[in-house]
Amino acid sequence: MIRLTKTAENRIFSLMKSAPEGSVAFHIKIRERGCTGLSYVFNYINEYSNGDEIITLSNGCKVVIDSKSCLYLIGSELDYIEEELSSRFIFKNPNAKGYCGCGESFRI
Repeated sequence: MIRLTKTAENRIFSLMKSAPEGSVAFHIKIRERGCTGLSYVFNYINEYSNGDEIITLSNGCKVVIDSKSCLYLIGSELDYIEEELSSRFIFKNPNAKGYCGCGESFRI
């Protein structure tokens, strides 16, 4: 499905330690929004849904991708980068055909 770098795994582990009570996984979803059409959304979930893709990381954390978003993410890599003035998750998505100027959305 998707590959996560060690840096992304470590960041998710850190986030899950301070996640709201009852959170069972870090959730990745694709939504229709942004100037190019699609956007990555990250949040926590309290329960799994039928058809969810569940990835168990080496540190024991779970990453969940809903079934509709899986199609957009096949072959992708999720990384986490820390720069002097910012830090963020970034996708290397071979399915993306273009990105908006601000980098917040993409198109397939």
